[in-house]
Amino acid sequence: MPQDSVVFGHIRQECEQLIFNVCNKIFGPKEYNQTQVATLISQTNEESVKQLLNNNKNFKYMVVTTAMQKKGTAAADHLEMTADCYWNASTDGQSCVRWENDHMFVFVTLFACAL
Repeated sequence: MPQDSVVFGHIRQECEQLIFNVCNKIFGPKEYNQTQVATLISQTNEESVKQLLNNNKNFKYMVVTTAMQKKGTAAADHLEMTADCYWNASTDGQSCVRWENDHMFVFVTLFACAL
């Protein structure tokens, strides 16, 4: 994608894949550990923004990560996160990436505002 693109819809899939890859790298096969999860979330936020800026610098990126321990499977298929904002819908955008392993769910919500 050219660097002059200022429409989030054009780069949404790339951004989601970058975030998914960051989650694979940071959370990988790790088990949920209450004392370590804050550090993992911080690393995910920082690495996600870094990767997103390397991909396209024409946006201000805001990343919010939520990690939850996985206990049982009854509700696993129904767990979702959503967010919404008021902004310039023609250029800006939002996406939520769901990542999981055997031990936890991770949701990374991305907000991108065109510069």
